[in-house]
Amino acid sequence: MGKLQTFLEEFKAAFYSDDVECQLRVHEKLENHYHHHPNLRKISQKCAEYQKFLEEIDCYDMCLELLLNNDWDLEYEGNDILVESRGSGADFVSRASLLINASILPTLSVITETDLLSTWVQVLNGVEIIAEPTNSRKLGFYNFWFPWPLSDRQCVLEFSAYPVRSEQGVLIMMKTPETSKYLGAEIPAAAEGLARMNIPIGGVFVQYISPILTKVVIVVQANGNISSVPDWLFNFGTKRIMYYLMDALRNQVLNFQGSIYERRVAEREEYYRFICQYIQHNIGD
Repeated sequence: MGKLQTFLEEFKAAFYSDDVECQLRVHEKLENHYHHHPNLRKISQKCAEYQKFLEEIDCYDMCLELLLNNDWDLEYEGNDILVESRGSGADFVSRASLLINASILPTLSVITETDLLSTWVQVLNGVEIIAEPTNSRKLGFYNFWFPWPLSDRQCVLEFSAYPVRSEQGVLIMMKTPETSKYLGAEIPAAAEGLARMNIPIGGVFVQYISPILTKVVIVVQANGNISSVPDWLFNFGTKRIMYYLMDALRNQVLNFQGSIYERRVAEREEYYRFICQYIQHNIGD
């Protein structure tokens, strides 16, 4: 019992310091400990941080399968943007890929400066961050608008980032929480008059190609919760949105110099020091 508590405290310290290697090491220790003391496993269920980590590594495996798998139907290819899809109905998933003539830091800046997303993501009205427990995790409300016959939608999304060293990249996972709490923080109900859109799984993969070339792949499975609109129509719209999203992302990154993003890098020294160390340690830029 004492050893288990020691392991969990060690894990929590690694969790809040974004030390992925240490989290994985302690996870291995815990699994070995449970092998010899299976009745103690239920105690770790009270550790919200460890349970969140277990959710994240499951999501990590599913996201990587979607991001790296070649079994996709081509929807559009042009302007250095590739849009693909697979599945149908509620199982429909879309994927978009893009090469950007820029280094990885400006790309990550544009993607992770959450409060600025609505300035370039066309279908996003606004973002409200509910919790940001670590540099690599956050929870937020995302307010989307859609043209007729759809209506505005609100989506609660949690994000977590993990390195993919074999691919020299970082995977930013996103999904709608399955519970009413996120690491102890209450998730508020949807705003009055707004329906909820759910994202069972999604991810943004940012890959280092060279000092002046970065690849971005976005994959998302979205449930619009729209009973009056056929799935095929919602899915068609999703594919179109993916193209414009990637085109807008590229424009923001290519105009990084002199932009608000460049100012953020200078102003948020601690955060971008973390990002630079993360890149150097895990990706090798």
